[in-house]
Amino acid sequence: MCELVLEQLTRSEILAFTRAVITAELTRGPEPLVDPGWQCYETLQLNRGVFVTLEKGDNLRGCVGELFDHQPLFKSIRTCAVKAAFEDPRFPPMTLIEWPQIAVCISFLTRPQLVGAEGIDRARELTPHLDGVILIRGERRSTFLPRVWQQFGTPEEFLAQLCAKQGAPPASWYEPTVQLLRYRTIEVKEQA
Repeated sequence: MCELVLEQLTRSEILAFTRAVITAELTRGPEPLVDPGWQCYETLQLNRGVFVTLEKGDNLRGCVGELFDHQPLFKSIRTCAVKAAFEDPRFPPMTLIEWPQIAVCISFLTRPQLVGAEGIDRARELTPHLDGVILIRGERRSTFLPRVWQQFGTPEEFLAQLCAKQGAPPASWYEPTVQLLRYRTIEVKEQA
């Protein structure tokens, strides 16, 4: 399901680029450019969904993403990194003082695929710890990345909390008008 393969050097360059984006925003410096000589250059030109997650120790410090592949990765990483650091409504804007304590994680998404089962059987189609899920209910969307599975014991609990995330009743995930899509990720992560 994951068709993107990243070499170690490519991973390091992507993390350095993401860190440079946030540093430039913090210091009001120039926006970093993507160097055609980087090993990751071609990867960053691909259109992919992506999430940028910031962690301070074991705690979430910001997480923003784009679920669908409407622009090249380098643009999505720029947008999501800045929003995760400065616009995630759950946290105050990042400060220069705390920036050295932050670990960056980038999750590259495969193209989401519709979960074909109906009703309560939808939970059985999910692979815990591997599948990320998008729940679409009317005009509202919510998602949990695969890394969120560690907080929940069962697929049913995972889906109920995904409903709660968007303010929907916990059991609404098996209603026929609700769409579930699943995807996988490749994570590129700094060591905390």
